[in-house]
Amino acid sequence: MRTAARAAAPQASGRDAFLARAFATDAADLDVSIDPARPVASTDALLTACLRDGSGHRPEVDTVRRWTVASRLDALAEIREASGASTEWVAFHCEAPGCAERFEAELNLGACRVKGMVATIEFAVAGDTMRARLPTGADQARWQQERMPLHLVAASLLDSGESADAAVIAALDAALAEADPARELQLDLVCPACAAPQRRVVNLEAQLLGTFAREQQTLLRQIVRLARAFHWAEAEIVRMPVWRRDFYLGRLDAEGLDEGAQ
Repeated sequence: MRTAARAAAPQASGRDAFLARAFATDAADLDVSIDPARPVASTDALLTACLRDGSGHRPEVDTVRRWTVASRLDALAEIREASGASTEWVAFHCEAPGCAERFEAELNLGACRVKGMVATIEFAVAGDTMRARLPTGADQARWQQERMPLHLVAASLLDSGESADAAVIAALDAALAEADPARELQLDLVCPACAAPQRRVVNLEAQLLGTFAREQQTLLRQIVRLARAFHWAEAEIVRMPVWRRDFYLGRLDAEGLDEGAQ
């Protein structure tokens, strides 16, 4: 079953020089490695594959690593929207006692897009004002590779460079969540079966990476079927408009042809 959910619109900024195209529409997209265990590298691969500047040039990995995490997430959402999608459905199961209903919540991608220009934030700790920068893709990669403890992660973002105690970490985390609410979307849901209210947190980056991986697998399966049936080359099939691929696949279904016959 499906239910609607709201998410606050973020206020962070991004990479205005690049525009997105839809994923799984180019032969090069078949080479994009999307690995849930390597989200930074997966996002790098998608951004460099699907973004272009006004001259048609794609960004380098070093370029997209310098963008804030919020900007990178905004770019992923723009790539998803370029395919014609305006919403993203997220699967849940009810956690209320005695109920394990499976349902989906709808995210409005437009409400998850980055708006404004925010690269630094201010927050107060014990009456003192502190400043920090928003994390970048390079930060994410370094933290994951070095498995940095939380206090060092927080300290690396502070302008002062001073150590971060529990109070600073908590205040910084709250300020980052306010500046970039799409980082971890908090959804207030109601189970459609038992009506139990529940709050869930969605990792939008992981959600979008999963969607892109499924789109890639769908395209690969379509290529296998059409290549077997019509002996077309992979690149030929990928270049086809989606409506044409759907037509040929529909004819195979209608005529009862299996994957190995024409």
